This record gives sequence, C-alpha cells and structure tokens, in this order.
Amino acid sequence: MSTRMTQSDFAAEVAELQGLVADTPTPGRIIISSALMEAIAEIAAAVAAPVPDWRLIAALTGVKSYIGGPPAKCPNTRHFWDDTPEDYEGESPYGILDALHFEAAQIVGVLPSGLSTFTATGAKHGRVDTGAGTGSPTLQRIAEEEAAYHV
Repeated sequence: MSTRMTQSDFAAEVAELQGLVADTPTPGRIIISSALMEAIAEIAAAVAAPVPDWRLIAALTGVKSYIGGPPAKCPNTRHFWDDTPEDYEGESPYGILDALHFEAAQIVGVLPSGLSTFTATGAKHGRVDTGAGTGSPTLQRIAEEEAAYHV
C-alpha cells in the first residue's frame, strides 16, 4: 500500500466506527439504519481478509455518498441513514466513512466518489465501480440508490 494508512490502521478505524453506532437505541451510540450497519460489517470483513480486495473496499465505503437523515426527518431516505444528534461533538459515521473511502480510493488509484476533476479534455467524476455480481447486499443497495437518483 502506498498510502498513509496501513491495513491495521484501516481496520482500527472501522472498529472505532462499529463501536460508535447501533441499529437500535443504545446509550452512547448513534442510531443508524440496519442497512448501514450491514455495510459497516461488510467493510470490516473485507478489511480483515488475508489479502484485502481494496477495489471492493473502496466500493463499499462509497456508501458514505448515500447516507441521509432518518426517514422521520428525511422522507426520501431509502436504505442508508444515521441519526447523529445536532449537538454531537465527535466524528459522525459519514465523516469516518468519507475518510476511509478516500484512503481506499487512493490505494486503488481512482478518484473518490463525489469528487470531480476538470481538464482541457473534459470533466471526470469520481465513482467507484459498485462491483456488480459480487453478491454484496450493500453494493446492491448502492446500485438501487444510484438508479433511483438517476431516474
């Protein structure tokens, strides 16, 4: 890896994220959707592999681009949401996933989701391949979100 974060650093950040969230009301944790909880578990499993598939990890951490507010506050939210309190002073699930996504995208040499570059030959927009056919529930949900967004 030619990046600032090692595999063990990456795994530690994912573990920190797992300790921050819950999909049911739990004291001291931010409530997130069960789909986002599953996405974080998929990321943790992919990072823990003996030889991590960083392209898959980059795609999975791209879930950060689809996190909305809880359905009660944001009716258009579909699969992925968090209910970070407004007065929360720590790093949000989105913020941690955004940093992890940036690192994973650097490792595989792609532009992170949500970023664009503009050159004389035109614009290039960051979008990590969602790995169709991997059997990943998270990547399937991301594809559904993407399809709904681009109707």
